Amino acid sequence: MPLALKWLLLAAAGGLITAFQGLNFLSLGLPLWSRYRLGLREGLVSLIGVALGLGVGYVVFYNEFSNFGLAINIPILLGLSTFLLPWTFPFPERTISRVLVATCTTSLLLYPVGLWMFQQDFLQKWFQMILENGGLMGLGLEAEANDELLRISLTNSIQILQSYYVPMILILFLLVAVLAKRLALPPYHWPLLVRFTPPKIAIYGYILGLFALSWSYIRAAREEMQLWETALNNLGTSFVLLYFMAGLGILYHFAHLRAGRFGAGILNVLLSLLVILTLNAGLWQYIQPGLVLLSIFGASETWIHYREMLNRNKKEST
Repeated sequence: MPLALKWLLLAAAGGLITAFQGLNFLSLGLPLWSRYRLGLREGLVSLIGVALGLGVGYVVFYNEFSNFGLAINIPILLGLSTFLLPWTFPFPERTISRVLVATCTTSLLLYPVGLWMFQQDFLQKWFQMILENGGLMGLGLEAEANDELLRISLTNSIQILQSYYVPMILILFLLVAVLAKRLALPPYHWPLLVRFTPPKIAIYGYILGLFALSWSYIRAAREEMQLWETALNNLGTSFVLLYFMAGLGILYHFAHLRAGRFGAGILNVLLSLLVILTLNAGLWQYIQPGLVLLSIFGASETWIHYREMLNRNKKEST
């Protein structure tokens, strides 16, 4: 296929998907898939198509909430661009390093956007529309109760967003990067988590994360969160998520050694069933302790090299 035609198709695909669907896993994942599968130039061409599609969608489907959406999408798009640019940092290039850089870029840009959004009247109107569409807002005699529900819900939602928006961005880029990389790489590179280990220096951030989780239980729940508490929650939870993935990586490594890709598939099914059954049983409060315990297991690999021990035992047994 001629190079110009390939670039045109990539840009057109990114533009059309973004124009009609906005930024989602498909539109964000296409530039990353193109980078892994076809090369850096193709990834940048796809990114340009996504950016053009975002602009076209803003103009064609403009409404009263379009500025709100654009204010959120631009930082995410700029964070994605840092994922695709040539590596110039002094530390080794890894997918997780690019994810962290993209997360930091987006988070820093989104913070002033969030401050602006929380001061706008349309935010309350937008939130009210969500509650009404979800059937949570009544009419008539319930109007006064609805106003109180809206105020409490909006306040709680803003506090949650402020406290955890960085880990939410981290999860977004992690999922997009993992899905794009899995689709782009041949099967013998799977499963990706088998080889995942956070950078060694991240253990200090994880200690901070455990402190943040502890402080969230100790502090008075009704008091307004201070800026340093918000920053602590965001950074700490992000590192807990990283080491949760490391703990999963050890489990996948063990399953892969015992039964290859079939073992990793069984582990996928078991984890999915565990999450589904826990949510259906209304036992959401047990998920967070489970995440923390698995993250502690992942963090302990800093001193106890489980994967090396498993590999050594495998060689000795064969």
